[in-house]
Amino acid sequence: MGLDVKTGLLDLLFPPLCIGCGEPLGAGRGFCPACWSGITFLDGVLYINNVFFNKLYRIPVDANGKAGAPVDIWMDQPVKGPDGMRAANGKIYVAANGSGMVASLTIDGDRAHVTVIKDGLKTPTGVEPAGNTLWIAERGAGKAVPVPLK
Repeated sequence: MGLDVKTGLLDLLFPPLCIGCGEPLGAGRGFCPACWSGITFLDGVLYINNVFFNKLYRIPVDANGKAGAPVDIWMDQPVKGPDGMRAANGKIYVAANGSGMVASLTIDGDRAHVTVIKDGLKTPTGVEPAGNTLWIAERGAGKAVPVPLK
């Protein structure tokens, strides 16, 4: 039996499910669209986050562009509701809508050091670094907030 036949049989017996919530996927293994929120590349490496499960993942991508199984990145302090994220200056910037803060993540292997940049925000949902400024989409206040980057 070829690999495709074996994979097809496995999919019939064990349908591909989202590793975040268990919902059926069309094919392959990974996350459904509802379970990942932010997506960015840092130094050529793909990262996604999961707003519901407070997780950050590295997605290995092979030479043919095929995504592998997500690798859980351990964050050294809680980031509740990681939402929009962008990479710049060797860091990942992430809006944490569940904790009302924006943080920078310094990635070291399978770990991330979390540095709070601004807290006390009303449902931040997105970030965008531009020069020496980090722009924050503060959905709960209906405005964009600029924060100087150090």
